[in-house]
Amino acid sequence: YKGAFHMSPDYAWWYGYADVLGHLARIRDEADAIRDFDATQDRAWFMILTGPLMVLAVLALVWFAWTRWSARKEAE
Repeated sequence: YKGAFHMSPDYAWWYGYADVLGHLARIRDEADAIRDFDATQDRAWFMILTGPLMVLAVLALVWFAWTRWSARKEAE
């Protein structure tokens, strides 16, 4: 629309639509960065919450295996 006002399609491109496309690309990049940060933060919280549970599960399994092995060894 600026090309009709200035009688120059080149002016409309460089000072109008191209500028808008530049801003749009920057906005999209920032949105992607925010989404990536949120996804990383969600994964971090998941690991913080489930990590100790996995350690407890492994320790319980080791304890159970050790008690079974000890009971079997005493039965011999």
